Amino acid sequence: MMLKPGWTSQQRSDVVRQEGESMHARTSVLVVAAALGGSSIALARTGYYQFPDLHEHMVVFASEGDLWTVADTGGVARRVTTHAGSEYFPRYSPDGKSIAFTGEYGGNRDVYVIPADGGEPRRLTWHPDPDEVIDWMPDGKRIIFRSRAGNDTTSGFEWHLFTVAVDGGDPEPLPLGFAGRVAIDPATRRWAFNRSSVEFRTWKRYRGGTAPTIWVGDPDKHDFKEIAKTQGAEAFPMWSNGRLFYLSDQGGTANLWSMRADGAEAKRETRETTWDVRWPAVAPDGRIAFSLAGDLHIYNPATGKDGKLEIDIPSERKLGRVRYPSAEKNATSFDLAPDGDRLAVVTRGEIMSVAVKDGVTLPITRGSAARERGAAFSSDGKSLIYITDAPGEEELRAIDAWGRGQPRVLVPAGKTGWHFPPVASPDGKWIAYADQTQTLYVIPAAGGAPRTVDHSAQSEINEYAFSPDGRYLAYSLSLATDYSIIRVFDTQTGKSVSITGAATNDFTPAWDPEGRYLYFLSDRAANPVPDVRQHQRHAARPGRRQAQGRRQEARRQEGQAAAQAGQDRPRRPGRSLRGVPGATGQLRRARRDRQDGVLHRDPRARHDRGDGRRRRTAGGDAGRVRPREAQGQAVPRRRHPVQARRRQARGRQEDRRVRRRRRQAAVPRGARRAEGRAVEHGRRALAAGRVAADLRRDLADDARLLLGPQHGRRRLEGPA
Repeated sequence: MMLKPGWTSQQRSDVVRQEGESMHARTSVLVVAAALGGSSIALARTGYYQFPDLHEHMVVFASEGDLWTVADTGGVARRVTTHAGSEYFPRYSPDGKSIAFTGEYGGNRDVYVIPADGGEPRRLTWHPDPDEVIDWMPDGKRIIFRSRAGNDTTSGFEWHLFTVAVDGGDPEPLPLGFAGRVAIDPATRRWAFNRSSVEFRTWKRYRGGTAPTIWVGDPDKHDFKEIAKTQGAEAFPMWSNGRLFYLSDQGGTANLWSMRADGAEAKRETRETTWDVRWPAVAPDGRIAFSLAGDLHIYNPATGKDGKLEIDIPSERKLGRVRYPSAEKNATSFDLAPDGDRLAVVTRGEIMSVAVKDGVTLPITRGSAARERGAAFSSDGKSLIYITDAPGEEELRAIDAWGRGQPRVLVPAGKTGWHFPPVASPDGKWIAYADQTQTLYVIPAAGGAPRTVDHSAQSEINEYAFSPDGRYLAYSLSLATDYSIIRVFDTQTGKSVSITGAATNDFTPAWDPEGRYLYFLSDRAANPVPDVRQHQRHAARPGRRQAQGRRQEARRQEGQAAAQAGQDRPRRPGRSLRGVPGATGQLRRARRDRQDGVLHRDPRARHDRGDGRRRRTAGGDAGRVRPREAQGQAVPRRRHPVQARRRQARGRQEDRRVRRRRRQAAVPRGARRAEGRAVEHGRRALAAGRVAADLRRDLADDARLLLGPQHGRRRLEGPA
């Protein structure tokens, strides 16, 4: 309503009040309409949810790198943490008042605890290795987490379980050895744990030796044993109402299973066939929350049913917004056209045709929602050959170099596998590629069945190049010794020949533009390098020698000082007999007797009576008396058997040196040197002749195989 001139202030106020009431009524109608008809729009703001945990009527989970809480019936979630780092693995305390989680507030993954309603997190661990929260102890006083801090006694890839007090303190290890996950039954106090962990593996249906299995036992009785070892992987053990729940991928898809504590009566609880059940966690009331295809579900074992939670997270959607990343920083491969005017660049899974000098950049695959890679021009530059996973598995396709028309399938996708980049022959007849079976193939460029070139039992074949005329394909093949050799495949005869030997490591073949020579890289020098321990040992030797020299000099000076003072030479360190009963007193008496010219007995020798019976000396030392000693004659010192053998070996060595010197003395020195040089020169000449003959023979054979007998002989023997 328009305000008219001449109205009083009361009239003006009534008009404004009426318009305000009308506006409020319209706003209320819009709000009610949004509440009635727009709820589905609000709840459509979904995200990707992970690591859920359930306590009574609240669920905590991680999304967008932060922690959120929501009711167990769904609805609008509330953000608990907002740090720029990521927060993982939240777990409610037994009373539901606190949440333990792994955070990156200090730059490292450590254990934190925060009030369930939000607040300031407290850091509990400080080790540089990542610490990931597993659960709480049943009494709620300590938090269980896993870390690789205990890998000084294992291989370095296993987890070890620890507990840390909620109030802080030093972590304490659980007495399980290496283990990745544990669950404690509050009723029976039994433990169930996994040795290995598979949560972040990028492959599925693993059946090898490190596939996780479940161990159950009482820690007080030390009666742990492995149970339920099936054809699948059993992970995430959980106790619920006396039964042991776990994840198993029997049948190819991970589902919830349950069994008794002894492994009997295994039962499948969920029936998912498309997506794996992930990150399950059990609540005190027995319900289990888990993640499925990015959503959250709650499974009730009492009813055998699970329900999906409709969750709305009010977020800025930073990761979902349109971005313009740098194509230069994300380029993965490129190939130059035959005429050199354009460049095929693969970046972020798309193929672009870029002008070398002037021109426009053309998108070839135009956002196919698949990943393309390994693009290469054909010999005429009119098409591009590339690898794509558009059908679900990788296949080889060809498309117009300007992006016109539909692509053509060269090698259709199989059930599994990957491929190495294709290479087109310069004559336009062949295309070479390799796959995960470590096999090299060629296919006709016009279409047809692949032909097997070669197969390696050691590793993949990923280096191959056509000759300029398109007839020969050179490639490197790995041997059982981890060395590679260069082989050449003839497309006309279908045969391959080796042009390098197994004694050197040869790889990366490349032809010269005229096709006369084949270049390759080679490792032909053996340079042994000492390992760390040898380096440390050799580096420490000079220090030990210097210390030994200082000790010898100190003993020499002590001996000289004692001789000048008329005293006995001090004993060497390490030869003290202070710990031998009665030996110290006997040494003193022997020293006095030696000074008086009296024959003494060695207190370290063993004595007995003359009749062979053992007797004790005054100091309590036992020994053996020989007849000569009883008559006052000197007794020769008895040597240790090892010392005697060493002395004999040194005598034989000295005898050999004396005989060698005598033989050398019979021949003049100049004659000996001349004779030695002549023998050495003869050996080297003989070896060089043999190597040259073998090399000429091998080159002639290879040339005849590749270029024909007449051309090979003319090249090697020269003009007539």
